[in-house]
Amino acid sequence: MLAHVQVGRLLSWYVPAAGGAAGAVVLATGLVLALTGRFGEHLGPAAVSTSAPRVAHDVGLRIVAIGDSITAGTGDGQTGGYPARLAELLRQRGRSPTVVNLAVPGAETGDVLRRIESEPEVRAELARADVIVASAGGNDLTHSLRPPADRPVSEPAASAAGAATNLTALARRLRGLNPTAPVRFIGLYNPFELLPAEEVDARATLRQWNDLIERATYGVHDVIVVPVADLFYDRPDRLAADRFHPGSKGHAVIAERVLQTLLEPDGR
Repeated sequence: MLAHVQVGRLLSWYVPAAGGAAGAVVLATGLVLALTGRFGEHLGPAAVSTSAPRVAHDVGLRIVAIGDSITAGTGDGQTGGYPARLAELLRQRGRSPTVVNLAVPGAETGDVLRRIESEPEVRAELARADVIVASAGGNDLTHSLRPPADRPVSEPAASAAGAATNLTALARRLRGLNPTAPVRFIGLYNPFELLPAEEVDARATLRQWNDLIERATYGVHDVIVVPVADLFYDRPDRLAADRFHPGSKGHAVIAERVLQTLLEPDGR
């Protein structure tokens, strides 16, 4: 997500409460397209590290992905998004990883939780994982600004509170299902090009929502947020054709960042 959208210059990532309602509606239109996974293109690979990851097993590795369109791989063509690219980085290090991608474009935090509770096969996959990667939260805000026909209207403040509660429950549920696998939540980034006067509010709001996700992981062992906002700042080349989702370059750098969180302190 980041960049060249005509309306993007007038907006911030998640309009602050003090922002105008009209701006919020326009922003929501773009984010609905972004987070429901309608567009994307293949852009190309990025460089990789050569360090070995600190994850279970000497050879085999099972990566289970859950969440919304970012984790589903929207924007990366047929490549499979950052979970598949993380697997490729592991193959380059002599592993034989498999990826089970359970992510659903458009999913809110509550949807992810309900799916875990209602689908035994999802719980079984998460319990068997060696690494769990997830993205959730963006759609909660988007749908509060421009709700789909099948969802009730929710104020942004209420949506943030609900997302915080759900993310906290999600972090604990994942750890409860799987006591040992590293769990990595992907942070949020700004998909829009902004006027200088808008950047302060935009960055403050982005930080607020990333902090919300970060706080949800507190007190849960080896469940952390992988920050990605800096990877997309002023980097439209890392976006897909929709100018919201990561393109191939974007998914590649997310995968590299996730891998870095799995390394030993000495880089092994």
